[in-house]
Amino acid sequence: MEQGKLMLLLQEASNPDCSRERRLKIHAMLSAEAPSVGADGVHEVDDRSIAMGLSIFLDALWTELTKNHAELLSTFFPAFAIICGDRDDQSIRATVDWSIWSIVN
Repeated sequence: MEQGKLMLLLQEASNPDCSRERRLKIHAMLSAEAPSVGADGVHEVDDRSIAMGLSIFLDALWTELTKNHAELLSTFFPAFAIICGDRDDQSIRATVDWSIWSIVN
């Protein structure tokens, strides 16, 4: 996922007026961009343990933040960018575009 789009989604989900249903849709979009271990995955990778770990971390981070402090979602941009951001075919993790992060902080 292009990291500018990712930040916009995180900012939208951080808004107190964002509905639970919309946050669930955003979570699904991010999950679809995470490395996958299955044959049906969007970004299938060879290292299954890393891909599974990133997916579990993404789900846990999203769930805990939306349950307890949804307003902080956009501050976790670097973590989401590493997992869901645009990356080359050779890497399981994306390089964070820090220029996007600096605009927010």
